[in-house]
Amino acid sequence: MKRHLVPLLAVLLVAVLAVPTLGSIVTGNSKSGFVAPPPGGGDPAFDFTYTSNDGSINIVGTLTATDNLDGTFTAVSGSAVETGTGVPAGYANLSLVPNPNGTGVYTTPDGKWNIDNQLQPSNANGYLISFYGLWFSNGSTGEVNLWGNGGSSNNYTYMDLANYNDDIRGTFTLTEVPEPATLIVWSLLGGLGMAIGCWRRKAA
Repeated sequence: MKRHLVPLLAVLLVAVLAVPTLGSIVTGNSKSGFVAPPPGGGDPAFDFTYTSNDGSINIVGTLTATDNLDGTFTAVSGSAVETGTGVPAGYANLSLVPNPNGTGVYTTPDGKWNIDNQLQPSNANGYLISFYGLWFSNGSTGEVNLWGNGGSSNNYTYMDLANYNDDIRGTFTLTEVPEPATLIVWSLLGGLGMAIGCWRRKAA
């Protein structure tokens, strides 16, 4: 078995280098753990959370984005679930509304929001979504705008049409979702490690 380990290790090393590195969670203005997908590497997916500072609103969701090739991404689709005592009736399930202006700022038809659906995990100002932020709908007349104010991890704002005058501050996190190929390679590496351990015990 020993003579077969070297070519197997070589194959696995090539496989690891050929796939994206696992992304990790980033919160607020901490960027050190984020690993962005390579430019032009397809449509990356992100998990996100928002939690109001008073704990009354919690949002968990997933976004699919396009790479703007400058360290930012445009969210083009997504879904989220809202829970908590501050969630208006009918707002439990949300869907991202695509930005008709691409990366530009868009004023919603009702005039309530200026949005751009931009994700900016490497922004030096310290916030993961832009000042104009993300635009969600509950599928009927309900809308949610979630945006970054910059400067600290708990400086994100949530507003919905049901409570339009409430400016609710909270925290926001963004996590790159690893591609399936990445998970497969790490699983293979784990299996190889177990095989080597068994071989060593047998040899001993």
